[in-house]
Amino acid sequence: MFSGSVFVASLELFCCSHLSEAEQLRNLEEEQDQLNSSLLALTTHFAQIQFRLKQVVAADTEEKEVSQA
Repeated sequence: MFSGSVFVASLELFCCSHLSEAEQLRNLEEEQDQLNSSLLALTTHFAQIQFRLKQVVAADTEEKEVSQA
């Protein structure tokens, strides 16, 4: 019996060996599009978090200056 990842890898190899090169290329292009989309979403989310952290840090600094005056 195969473990999960070994079974999936074996299944992918079996499936890919029966696909034409054009189908394999199309599958790879679709996977690349999905990966690019995921990377863009992750990068955007990271940038939003960075921006918000900068706002929080700046607000803390301003509040400290106001309370010291």
